[in-house]
Amino acid sequence: MKVYISFDYEGIGGVTFWKETMGDPKWNAIATKQLKAFIEGIKKANQDANILVSDSHSLGDSILWEQLEDVELVRGSPRTFYMVEGLDSSFTDLVLFGYHTAIGGSGMMDHSYSSSAIYSISINGELLDEARINAYYAWELDVPLSFIYGDKQAVESSPGYPDIGYCISKEAITRFSGKMRPENQLLKELFEEGQKLGSKRVMVKPKAKKDGSIYPLEVEIEFADTARAAVACILPQLTKVTPRKATFKTQTVGEFYRLLNAITTLCSSIKQIQ
Repeated sequence: MKVYISFDYEGIGGVTFWKETMGDPKWNAIATKQLKAFIEGIKKANQDANILVSDSHSLGDSILWEQLEDVELVRGSPRTFYMVEGLDSSFTDLVLFGYHTAIGGSGMMDHSYSSSAIYSISINGELLDEARINAYYAWELDVPLSFIYGDKQAVESSPGYPDIGYCISKEAITRFSGKMRPENQLLKELFEEGQKLGSKRVMVKPKAKKDGSIYPLEVEIEFADTARAAVACILPQLTKVTPRKATFKTQTVGEFYRLLNAITTLCSSIKQIQ
């Protein structure tokens, strides 16, 4: 068993506000504790499991590296494939850990890939959350989605649900409020789900277009504001269709992923001129 765990923060149990996800030592320890419980479950059932974790929130510096045993960790920024850096066809399982809904998905801290730069993303007319973006890239590499952990809304709207393993961390009330499950129950369930990892696997592919084809992917991005749309459209692949929207096409999910990272990196330059 070779497991790739893509870690995000907003879907972690207990987490309520953005400030808790931005380097707070207390919350980094809480998040790492939940991740460890899941990994310990995997190791209990599969002692020889090879596990790679991608610290995929913000700059990639949230997980306490020293707390992980016999697990490789990708951290830091920038990365070509960001949330799935290092994923390849040798992996047997993709795990999405601490995930959230897309913007408008009624989950806690809902957003679409970059809360500061992008309002929404769609491929072939389907609104994307980060779970879909990463699962589609894994599909292109022939790696199945096996497990998702996040708030109730994120889990129940995720690709592959309910035919994959899952654990619900909390239930959103509003964007910045929710009903939290007891930590002891979460840790126990995460350990148990880790033991069962691999018993359910689903290949999740992008939605087909009306003609039945998937490629080329037809992408539409609505930006957070007109300034970010303007700077993103410096890239020749993009065509602006409204002051806040742009479209482009790619031949693979991997190509889309790289271009999406280039777009968000460009958009970050807006902070320097405001």
